Amino acid sequence: TVRSIEYRARNVVRWAAAVGVPFLYSASNLVAMADLSSSSPNRRRVRVTEQMLTTMIDALDAEAVVVASTPSVTHAWHARTKAALLVRIWGVLRTSEALALIDDFEVRRWGLQLRLLQTKVGHERIIRLPHRPGCRFDPIAALYDWFTAATLVDGFDRRGRLLPLVRLRQRNGSYVGTSHATEQRNWIDLLRAVGLE
Repeated sequence: TVRSIEYRARNVVRWAAAVGVPFLYSASNLVAMADLSSSSPNRRRVRVTEQMLTTMIDALDAEAVVVASTPSVTHAWHARTKAALLVRIWGVLRTSEALALIDDFEVRRWGLQLRLLQTKVGHERIIRLPHRPGCRFDPIAALYDWFTAATLVDGFDRRGRLLPLVRLRQRNGSYVGTSHATEQRNWIDLLRAVGLE
C-alpha cells in the first residue's frame, strides 16, 4: 500500500541521516519512484509469468522470430536475444543497462558476477547471475550459447561487450550495434512472434 511505502521511505531517509550516508532522495522521491499507479501505460512494469517466459524461450530456441541475412546470423540473433532476456530478468536490468554490460565478469561458485557503471549516479552496481544447471531459464547457459553463436558469425566482433546487438544485415562491414531503439525493436519482434505484444 502507499502508506507502507511512505513508512519505509521515511525509514530509509532516517537511516541514511543517522549513519551519515549521503542520500540524494527525499522520502517523497522514493514514494514517487515506488508508486507506478500514476505512470503512463508505456512506463508501467509488466509482470512476466513463467508461462510467458516459457513461450518466449520456446520461440527463441526454435529460431522462429526473425530470419536474418545468413543462418549463422539468424542463430546468433536468437541466441543473443535469449541471453539478453534471461540476463535482464535475473540481473533486474533495464534495456540500456543490459546493453552497457562489458565482457568483464568474475566466475563464482554460484555463477557470474558482473559490474555495471551507473552513469547517472556515477556508482558501480554489482550484478549477480546464478548458475541454474538443468533449468531452461539458466542465464549462464544462455550466455555460453550466445558466445558460441557469436564466434560462428563471419566478421562479428563483440568489441568487449557482453550483449552487443546482432544486426540482421551488415552495416559498414560490421554486425555490432548498441542502439537502444534497435533493442526495443528486437523485443517488439519477439513479443509479436509469441502473441504477447
